Amino acid sequence: MLFLPPNTTSLLQPMDQGVIAAFKAYYLRRTFKKLIAGTEEGDDKASVLQFWESFNIKHAIDIIVEAWGDVSKDCLNGVWRKLLPEFIHDFKGFDASEELPKIKENCVSLAKQVGFAEVESAGVEELIKSHCEDLSTADLQQLVAAGETEDAKDDEGQDAEPRELPTSLLSSILREVDTQLQLLEDNGYNAEWSRIVVRGVKSFLAPYEQLVCERRQSSKH
Repeated sequence: MLFLPPNTTSLLQPMDQGVIAAFKAYYLRRTFKKLIAGTEEGDDKASVLQFWESFNIKHAIDIIVEAWGDVSKDCLNGVWRKLLPEFIHDFKGFDASEELPKIKENCVSLAKQVGFAEVESAGVEELIKSHCEDLSTADLQQLVAAGETEDAKDDEGQDAEPRELPTSLLSSILREVDTQLQLLEDNGYNAEWSRIVVRGVKSFLAPYEQLVCERRQSSKH
């Protein structure tokens, strides 16, 4: 068995000499364009979180098709002309080192437009490079298992009946918590710490207090 020297992939495999990097950059740019269109256009525009929650494999495949269409003939000719010059005609030249920075800067601009102000060119470069290594069998098995677990959780969430505490029980819980917090505030080792904890817990419980008040007011009408 003969092993190839390390760090020679881009030299030995023509498609790694700019085409794959360009394709990934085009994919990222089109993804940001989809994100902008989904969150800024129309009366039913979604939030960024809602966009990603609705993003599925079909959407990704559609973007892959579009991004591959962005890869130009000159780009493909440029990486294959040294290996198969007899098949390359009318080559005008393609320099990935000149084209890729423009695409990456465009991605940064689109990211900032949609609200990701902290995104910089180095981050886009890191994102593209992070997908360069092939997934191992173990990696693929882990992804499949994670997907099955997520699907099972989604199914459980859809089948589960909505939970709702009776007003009397919720009010009783809040009173008990308030009693214990008062006990902590009166007897805590450090008075300042106790006050901070009490204020924090009460702030988290404020929506439940509001809910109890709303239910009681509603029951009077």
